[in-house]
Amino acid sequence: MLAVVLRSFLSESVWAAMPRIQLRSLVTAEALGAIAGAILVGISLAVPPPAREVVAAVAASFIFAACFLLLQALHKRYFDTDSRRFFGDEMMAKGTIFVFPDFELAPEVRDTLASHNPQRLYTKPMRHFAATTHRIDIPRAVAANDMEALVYLSGLFEASRGHRFELRTDSTAVHQCDCSFISVGLSSNDCTHLYLSASDCPMFEIVPDEQDSEYVRLVDGREFRSDAQRQMGLILRYAPEPVQAPDRRWFLVAGVGPIGTIGAARYLAQCWRHLHREVGDRDFVAVISVLAATERSVRLEAICTEDPTRAVAPLSREPEALLLPDQ
Repeated sequence: MLAVVLRSFLSESVWAAMPRIQLRSLVTAEALGAIAGAILVGISLAVPPPAREVVAAVAASFIFAACFLLLQALHKRYFDTDSRRFFGDEMMAKGTIFVFPDFELAPEVRDTLASHNPQRLYTKPMRHFAATTHRIDIPRAVAANDMEALVYLSGLFEASRGHRFELRTDSTAVHQCDCSFISVGLSSNDCTHLYLSASDCPMFEIVPDEQDSEYVRLVDGREFRSDAQRQMGLILRYAPEPVQAPDRRWFLVAGVGPIGTIGAARYLAQCWRHLHREVGDRDFVAVISVLAATERSVRLEAICTEDPTRAVAPLSREPEALLLPDQ
């Protein structure tokens, strides 16, 4: 349609020369729309009413479309610049690999349940149809909170059209770790242990507690434990090969408790720009707390970077709670 309009009002020499005009791909459509709008505005001044109003309305439509496309292009360029710096060029160019842990029954539990029908080991939490039989096949199990965290994290790149996603289990990912990835789960995920063993100076450690559970201790000595009111979440970014693969990033999104994992995922998905402003291009670990009753009330508790002089900078003021909106 745009080509027809331009062909009608441009001279033969100009039209013949147009294929040789080199416009950058980012602004080609916007420039053509603006040109068409300007031409139609000029025509509207030369024609009598009511044709003038019709042509002016069409011109306004072209100009509006050009402005809209330009704003879209600028937004994408702004998003791509920030996201490439935060998530790394490798992840933005090749796509995001989401890693989740899967589980199977411990050998002693399998021996205990050997005489039971494996399709009857699980049941529905609520029975809506009393006479219905549910046969449930679960050769391997995954945690529902990890899946919910992945749903929130999948919204990270919704502004980047054509961005590819891939799901991997941690048992696969630890053997194919020459890539960028985002992993969910703390000690339950082998990618966490991969980081702890690969890093020369891990920014946190997992410490067993007296209840046969665990808490996290940051490299600066601060400890964070979950309790009945609040659960702790953790977000880590690590460049595993800064020389050989400088654009590679590993992300860990975890929690000391299931709500902590979900809260950490929501915080990263919605507040990664705030983290980017705080840490720049450095490796970092951030600790958030979330109300156990709802994963929406999240508070940033601490940030540690690879630069120890910035380890306590975000805590120079009392952290404020953040009520994350529903997505």
